[in-house]
Amino acid sequence: MVMSSRQCTFCNYKDRRNLEVRILRKEITQAEAAKIIGVSRQAVFNHMKNHLSKDIILVEKGSDRAEGLNVIDELMSISKETKAILQEARGSKRKDNRLALRAIERLEKQIELQERILGNIKEGNTINLQFNTEYLEIKAIILDILEKYPAAKEEFLERLSAVEADSD
Repeated sequence: MVMSSRQCTFCNYKDRRNLEVRILRKEITQAEAAKIIGVSRQAVFNHMKNHLSKDIILVEKGSDRAEGLNVIDELMSISKETKAILQEARGSKRKDNRLALRAIERLEKQIELQERILGNIKEGNTINLQFNTEYLEIKAIILDILEKYPAAKEEFLERLSAVEADSD
């Protein structure tokens, strides 16, 4: 069971995009960015490796921006056509519900693809620990053990509250 509820400080930094671009353009080093944000160089490295959005990578790595945008433009064009088919299927005298449902399914896939291209959908699993039974059992066991140590229990609950609040 993975229990990583720490959020990336870089992701939440107010000027995130600007710093990412400056690092990619080699205008500043990752160490300099770390000082600006107030995190370790390793945290910046991890962010750049795991959280950098694909649209910035496409544009900043010398890839032709027009090509990156053409994919989105094509997807938008296809979506527009699919919406027209959906309207036609639902608006005709003989409503074609089967065609309408197929068009809706296609639109859902197109929206998901667009979001993946833009980096708005993160790959992998997300676990909400506050509803995870294993987590709740472990938390109960720790709290039970800490009954004998009120100061330690209080500190544990304070730290746990901070972590749980960050994951909301």
